[in-house]
Amino acid sequence: MKTKNPLSNKQALYFLWATVLNQSQSANATLDKTLELFKRLDLEKVSPEALSKLTYEKILDSVSKKPSIHRFPRNMSKNLYLSIQHISEKYEKKPNLIFKNLESPYELKQRLMEFRGIGQHKAEVAADIFENFLKKDNFIIKKSTNCESLLLTFDKEIQILNSLKEKS
Repeated sequence: MKTKNPLSNKQALYFLWATVLNQSQSANATLDKTLELFKRLDLEKVSPEALSKLTYEKILDSVSKKPSIHRFPRNMSKNLYLSIQHISEKYEKKPNLIFKNLESPYELKQRLMEFRGIGQHKAEVAADIFENFLKKDNFIIKKSTNCESLLLTFDKEIQILNSLKEKS
């Protein structure tokens, strides 16, 4: 799974945030709510400048606004804000660098687990989605490491990622 630069910044941030937010709500709802959060935060273009403008308060206001993005707005807002800080410190304010120069799915899992709100299970599911996205086909995802709900939302997540392509 050698990667160069497979995702735009917008795709990468969406993928990361959908992974973080995928807790205590259906995966299908998470995908839609993550798109809504991008709208509320005016993240049409995800750039270092745009990320610099995201404060915890701005994220919390957007997550909490009715209908809320998540049933745990404070905790999830903290996770999202800390993800921006981590991207700023380790990935030059470019979310796509999380997915660049990966040698294996294991390396992606390790990178994802650096983010608050992503444990081993979420990282494994995300790595499988990412690997399938790169292959651009819909073969059956390994059931041994992932939950059944992944099979129900996989096509939708791939469609969303494709719709978020932008010039990095």
